[in-house]
Amino acid sequence: MPITFTAGLTPTFPPDSFGSVKEHVKQLATALTGGTAFFNPLDVDITALVDRIDVIQASLATEISASLSEKTTIFNRGFDVPNFPHQDAVASLPPGWFMAWGDNQVGYQPANMSNVYAAINDYYNHAVTLDTHLTTLKNYINQADVDNFKLHMELLSGIDDAPPSGV
Repeated sequence: MPITFTAGLTPTFPPDSFGSVKEHVKQLATALTGGTAFFNPLDVDITALVDRIDVIQASLATEISASLSEKTTIFNRGFDVPNFPHQDAVASLPPGWFMAWGDNQVGYQPANMSNVYAAINDYYNHAVTLDTHLTTLKNYINQADVDNFKLHMELLSGIDDAPPSGV
């Protein structure tokens, strides 16, 4: 409801509306002085997005840890280089592979273990890269910095009237 001011800044209110208008003016004054008058309309959705990124990163941390453990186990057996059958390569095979190798099963030679190592190493490196990218995305959303989403949203919604000093 618009309030018009007459000469001398005396507001004129529609008939029988003074109480409700006065309450709205008080609420607005409280919000302005309390710093709650402006808000980011996407705040709830952004919080949900960041929470989802946190869940994905927690799951990814488990994957990174498990793949690093497997990679380390295979590396310590000496199968870190493709086609690296050192003299103890057969003895270093895991028991199931050793039995399959002894039965002349295809794909269970010592050199094949190097392929497994390479695949696990590739998986590990991609998981670490994904985690890095998710952290970058989360920081872009959550931290006010030069020309990023958070800075633009806070300036656009009126939360901040200018960028932080140094930005």
